[in-house]
Order: sequence, then C-alpha cells, then structure tokens
Amino acid sequence: MRHKYLLEKLFLLILEFLPLLIYQDILFHHIFRDDVLQSPLLILDA
Repeated sequence: MRHKYLLEKLFLLILEFLPLLIYQDILFHHIFRDDVLQSPLLILDA
C-alpha cells in the first residue's frame, strides 16, 4: 500500500514539473534558434 502511495506522489511531482521542463526546453530552443538566425544577419550588417 505504501509503495502505491509513493508512486502516486512521484507521479504528481512529475506532472507538476513537466510543464516547467517543457517550457524551459521551448524557451532554450527558441533563444538558440534566434541566435542562429540572427548571427548571419549581423555578419551581413557589419
């Protein structure tokens, strides 16, 4: 019984942190992509 309880707690914890991790991942890739897209433009401007 205790094992099931711990699994439920773990599951809820994962559900709580998953959106945060996904958000950070999207944010990181978005910033990284912007840098990659902007650097050729900055070189052309120079």
